[in-house]
Amino acid sequence: MPLEIKSRASDTEKHNLDITSLIFYNNKLYSASDDGKIKVWDKDLRLLDEIQAHPCSVFSITIGDNKIYSCSNDGFVKSWPLNNFHSEEIVLQEQNEIYKVNFNDGKLYVGDDSGLVRIFCKSIIVGILEIMHPIVDLLALGNIIYTARDLYVVISEIQPESKRMGTVKTIEGRSPVCVVGEKLCFPSRTGKDILVHANSKVSEFQQVAVEKDAHELIINALCGHANGAEEWLYSGGWDKTLKKWKIGSELTLLDSCPFDMSITAITIGNNGELYVGGADGHIFCVKYQ
Repeated sequence: MPLEIKSRASDTEKHNLDITSLIFYNNKLYSASDDGKIKVWDKDLRLLDEIQAHPCSVFSITIGDNKIYSCSNDGFVKSWPLNNFHSEEIVLQEQNEIYKVNFNDGKLYVGDDSGLVRIFCKSIIVGILEIMHPIVDLLALGNIIYTARDLYVVISEIQPESKRMGTVKTIEGRSPVCVVGEKLCFPSRTGKDILVHANSKVSEFQQVAVEKDAHELIINALCGHANGAEEWLYSGGWDKTLKKWKIGSELTLLDSCPFDMSITAITIGNNGELYVGGADGHIFCVKYQ
């Protein structure tokens, strides 16, 4: 099925500035923006709730333990219960800008501009991983932590037995980082090519495909899904185009959809739909199957 725009957040309810993060969880869409707000939408992009989470940009949000977590350039990490969106808790306060939060397997991972990844369990720091670059993107899956900025994607591993953390692989590339099935996807340093690597320590994360000039301008957002052995990737960026790819020994472009905005975030719903956010707070629901 070709990509088809199904609905759009209204001009009166949308964010005032660029979308920075989107999460679809429990049949609701959560959005964050440079306007400092977090908004909650139903699957058809009708506004349900909103809070002024930070006085400035909300760089990232994540959900876990029935809470939503946010981080900002104000140096705070905060959380709110999903069933009481207006009960705020401060998880961390630092001088550094906090770029990324990610929840995985009962733990909250927090990345900042000094290159530190702090790991929290029940609001208590249980580990610190030091990376040699600011953490613009951060993804934790099992014992593997992926971090990226604009030169390298760094893959680190937590060893539960020794409680040590160390670098497994460093690959030239940049944020955003996306894992789809058995594949690790991210842009090249130019920001225009898409690189696909095997997401396997055994294979040393070898490259399996590359799509040169996948977009005319820098890629800002990647997400994907797998169905058995079949894997699909969705990409968007400053060229105002959403693209759908089939992942194999090469990337095959299946469809593209133009927008009237630059794309800054993409997430997948649960009914064959994508949610696409971009400049000036616009959010779209796009049917992909």
